[in-house]
Amino acid sequence: MLNLIKLEMKRMNLPGIALAFILINAAIVGMLLLLGTEPDAVEEFFSSAEDIMMLIELLVVAAFVIYASVLLSTMIIEEFKNKTITVLFMYPVSRKKLLLAKLIIISLLTFFSSSLR
Repeated sequence: MLNLIKLEMKRMNLPGIALAFILINAAIVGMLLLLGTEPDAVEEFFSSAEDIMMLIELLVVAAFVIYASVLLSTMIIEEFKNKTITVLFMYPVSRKKLLLAKLIIISLLTFFSSSLR
């Protein structure tokens, strides 16, 4: 299983994924900065720092869950589009292990990138 994960990691575009994670975090910071432009609205909706932290956590989790699902679907769709999945299915490895390796990679990337905030 570790060999499958290593092979899939080599095939991924890690700099592009890292850039996407940076852009997602920048977008979240941008949204929070836009909230700060109207002080009356901030006082009305956020009574404490805990409310603001809850909003930040909600935005981060939502953004990274959506990005993880997009990343996983594009990985699988590109495999079928490029017809490389048929070559993978010819190897003596079960299909469940192949898809599980992809799922583990995406889950770990999402977990570590969302926990870095």
